[in-house]
Amino acid sequence: MGCMLPTYNFLLPFYFINIAFCFIMVPLETVSRKTADGQKEIFYLIITRQPRLDFEKMCNMIAERTTISPHEVSFVLAELQEVVVENLQLGRGIELGRLGSLEPSLNAKSVKNIDEISLKTVKKVRLIYKPSKQIKKALKNLRFKISKP
Repeated sequence: MGCMLPTYNFLLPFYFINIAFCFIMVPLETVSRKTADGQKEIFYLIITRQPRLDFEKMCNMIAERTTISPHEVSFVLAELQEVVVENLQLGRGIELGRLGSLEPSLNAKSVKNIDEISLKTVKKVRLIYKPSKQIKKALKNLRFKISKP
């Protein structure tokens, strides 16, 4: 699935680069709700949910852009998951290159006395995703359109 907008070709020494300039608009919709006191109706925008990209389709999309098969992509991603889990279990953060990084974290109940500290004070274990500069830039440059009801 490629960009249907104009494609511009640049010739550099020893390389031929084909760059497509795509400006895809993210659809938004207006929703409303009552204020906490129930007196007023307020309105705000949300992203119109699109069908989620499933794992098999993602593997096919990656395979189309590389020299490996969808099955091999699936295998590599399964191994990535294993490595991520193994390192999270050791309390390590994981750098994922152009995707960003993952950091284990937890919420724990505070106590007044150090003697009260125990594993029972752990409320929730979380995973913090920190996007890379490239992903932050892509999010910053999103363009939106409001769908009319």
